[in-house]
Amino acid sequence: MYLGALVLTALAAREKAWVNARVSFAASICLVPLLFIVTLHLDRFHTSSDDVVTLVGAWIFITTYGWLPVLLVAGLVAQLREPGVDPPRSASLAVWMRATLAAHTELLCSLGLALLAFPTSVDRLWPWKLTPLTGRAAGAWLLSIGVAAAAGFRENDSRRLRVPSPRTSRSRS
Repeated sequence: MYLGALVLTALAAREKAWVNARVSFAASICLVPLLFIVTLHLDRFHTSSDDVVTLVGAWIFITTYGWLPVLLVAGLVAQLREPGVDPPRSASLAVWMRATLAAHTELLCSLGLALLAFPTSVDRLWPWKLTPLTGRAAGAWLLSIGVAAAAGFRENDSRRLRVPSPRTSRSRS
C-alpha cells in the first residue's frame, strides 16, 4: 500500500492543475496524520536502541510522519489561497461509476472508522486477528481510500480522476 501511495503521490505532483490532483490529495491529508497518530508509540520505536540502523530507522519514521502532516496542511493552505477557478466539468462519470464510488465511500469509511474506534471488536470481519495497532492502521488506510472515493464522487469528472484512475480519463477522452 505504501508503494501504491507513493506512485499516486508522484502522479499527482506531476499535474499542472490542482483540480486534477485534488482527489489524491484528499486521501493523503486523511491518511498521513491518522497513521502518525495510530502508530506513535515511542516505547515501541526503539528510540534509545544501541543498534544504529534501528535507531536511525525509528527517528526517520517519527520525523517523516511528524512533519509530513504539517507540510500537507501548508500545501493545502497555499493552494486554497491561489487565485483562479476550477475549469468546468467536461467528462461526467457514468451513473454506474458514481454509484460504485458512493458504495465504496460508505463501506470503506464505515469500516475504517469502526477499525479506528474499535480495532479488536470488528476484527471478525478481517481474515486474521488484529492487534489494536494493526486494526487502527488498517482503519486509517480504509478511511483514506473511502475519502478518495468520496472526493471522486464529488468531482464527477473523469479528467479529474485520471491520477487515481488513469483508465478513466482514457476511456472518456
